[in-house]
Amino acid sequence: MIKKPTIGVVALARPTFDVPYAEQVATTAWETLQGIDANIVGSKDLLFDAPAVESAISVLQKQRLDLLLVMQVTFSDATMTVKLADSIDAPVLLWSFPEPRSGGRLRLNSVCGINLAAHALARAGQPFSFLHRDADHKGTPQIIIDNARVGNMKRKLPATRSGVIGKQPDGFDT
Repeated sequence: MIKKPTIGVVALARPTFDVPYAEQVATTAWETLQGIDANIVGSKDLLFDAPAVESAISVLQKQRLDLLLVMQVTFSDATMTVKLADSIDAPVLLWSFPEPRSGGRLRLNSVCGINLAAHALARAGQPFSFLHRDADHKGTPQIIIDNARVGNMKRKLPATRSGVIGKQPDGFDT
C-alpha cells in the first residue's frame, strides 16, 4: 500500500502589498491543494513576520513531511524562506503567482519574492524546485504531487537495500 505523501504548506506575504487580494489568491491556492491526493498540513493564514513563521515551523516539525510548499503570495524578503528550509527536513517547492500588468504598482509582486528566495536558497546550498502558475491552474496539482512523491521516495531511499545475485560478467564491474 502506497502511503499518501504529506505536504507542509506555508503562505508568505508582506502587509505592504494588497492583502485582500493576497488572501483571495491564497484561498484559491488552498482550494487547489484540496484536490491533491495527499495529506496537507499547515495554516491557511498569510504569514507576515518571523514570529508567525517560527510558529508554523514548530507545527510542521512535528510532521514527517515529504514536501515543504512555500507559497510566495506576495513579495517578502528571503529570511523567512531560508529559515523554513533550514528548519524543515523536506524538499522545498516555491510557488509564486502571476498577476496581470496594470501599469501601476504590482499588487503581489510574488515572482520577485520567489526570485529573491531562490537566490538565497541557492547561496545557502539548499536545493529547491519552483512553480510559477496561477492559484487555480489545472496542471498545478500534478506538479505538486509529483514533487511530494519524489520527496517521499528520497526519504525512503537510504533505507532501501539492494543486492546482486550471482556474479556479473567479466569487465562489467560497475
